[in-house]
Amino acid sequence: MKRKINIIKMLLWGLILILAFSVLACDEEDPVCECPNGTAHEPEDFPCCEGLDCDCVIAEPAVKEFKDQVMFVDNTQAGNYYADIIDTRTQAGSKTLEDLDIITKLQDAIAAGYAASGAAAKGRFRNVFEGVVGKATITIENNVNYETYDADNRTNVRFNIDYLLSVDDADLQTVIITMVAEMRNLPYAEISKSITRDVKKTHMYQLPLFCGVVVDNGTPRVA
Repeated sequence: MKRKINIIKMLLWGLILILAFSVLACDEEDPVCECPNGTAHEPEDFPCCEGLDCDCVIAEPAVKEFKDQVMFVDNTQAGNYYADIIDTRTQAGSKTLEDLDIITKLQDAIAAGYAASGAAAKGRFRNVFEGVVGKATITIENNVNYETYDADNRTNVRFNIDYLLSVDDADLQTVIITMVAEMRNLPYAEISKSITRDVKKTHMYQLPLFCGVVVDNGTPRVA
């Protein structure tokens, strides 16, 4: 008896599912509707028919922050040089910067630019990608009014996603070298200035431990 009841329950559930899919399935008169680029059907579990009032919500990348990405390596100096790569695009679809190969493209171009630079230019790279907080920040944007990049200060720069998607590796490397030279001449961000002062102050008072320097009434002198 119990087995028969279970079989009946299974048949009923099967019938319910068949009816549900038949109601939700699109026919020739009302085919599956298409959402504009950068949007997706909601809910996404069932087809959306033309005859229904379906929502096309904006699709968003699942990951928007790629922290502590190694941009280049110099084992004669500090070793790895890092950047946080931040995605602030809007209405751009669900593909992440990693899906679009933007992370790797930037890493390759920056590493190649560093390797191709002379001693002075290498110093600018290290200054920009180390700074006083140990890394740079690269923000990726869309719908912007600049063509390639816009440097905010010495360690923060914004890139146009359309440019990154279209530029070849050699041209991007050249632009990166120019960008680093420009950023090196910019001030640090306001939040970093106080850090710079604190770091300098700390180093000054640590000098006696390493260099035989003492502080006399606030003025360092050789002991």
